[in-house]
Amino acid sequence: MPIRPLPVLLLLCGTAQGLFTVHRVPHPTIGIAQPSAAQLRWMDLELGAMISYGIGMPNAPWVPPNTTCFGNFSAPPAGLFNCTPNFAQWTRAFQALGAKYSVIAASGGCGYALWPSQAKFPDGTTYNYSTAQSPLLGMPDIMRAYVDAMTASNIGTGVYFQLEYDYWGGFLHGSMSPNGPGAPKLSAEEYFNVTTQMLAEVWDPDRYGNHTELWFDGGLVGWSASAVAAVAALMKRLQPGAVAFQGESTCREIQ
Repeated sequence: MPIRPLPVLLLLCGTAQGLFTVHRVPHPTIGIAQPSAAQLRWMDLELGAMISYGIGMPNAPWVPPNTTCFGNFSAPPAGLFNCTPNFAQWTRAFQALGAKYSVIAASGGCGYALWPSQAKFPDGTTYNYSTAQSPLLGMPDIMRAYVDAMTASNIGTGVYFQLEYDYWGGFLHGSMSPNGPGAPKLSAEEYFNVTTQMLAEVWDPDRYGNHTELWFDGGLVGWSASAVAAVAALMKRLQPGAVAFQGESTCREIQ
C-alpha cells in the first residue's frame, strides 16, 4: 500500500509529505493496522479549507461591538449581517488553492446555529438561537447555501461543531453554568439531548449530503458516557463515509 501524505486543513497548512518518518509498529495480536476506505479517501484529498462565519467573530464588519458569544447573547436582528456571503468567491479561492474539501463552523462556542434548527427543548419549544431568528438578508440557511456551492464546484463538505462549551446554552467543560438570554435552564443530560438533535440535523445526508469530515472541536469533554455513545452511533448511522477529527476521532490533521 503506498504511503499517503496526511491531509491538511487550511488554517494554515501544507503537505505532510517529507515532514515525518512513519514508523508502523505491529499490534501484538492484530498486526499492522490498515486505514479504512474513508481514511484512504480523506488522505488522498491532501488539502482542505475551513470557513468560520457567524456571530461569534469579533471585529467582523457585520457584528456590532460587544455582540459576540462573549458579550451580548441575544439573537441578532435580521439586519445584523449587512452583507451576503459570496459563496462563489469561497469556492474560487478553494479551487485556486487546490483544496479538495472544506469544513464550515456550523455552530461554534456561541451556540449560534448557521441553519434554522428545529431541535426541541424539553418543554417542546424549538431551539431559538439560529439563523431562523436572524436570517442573513433573507438567507435563513447558510448551511444549505454552503453545501450547494461546494457541491457545484466538486469540493467536499464538512461540519465543525463545538461540543466542549456553549456560552449561550450554558455548557462549559462538563458543567452547566449561567447561560444567555432566551436560553432555557437545562440539566447536562438535557443539553446533550438538544445538541445531539442538532448534530442529527447537520449530519442528515438527505438534508445536507454526505460530508467528508466531521470536526468535534474540543472533543466531547464533559459529555456522559451514554451521550458519547449516542453521538458515535449517530455518526455511524448518518455519516459512515466521513472521517472525524477529535471526539470520536478517526483522523489526525496538521494545521
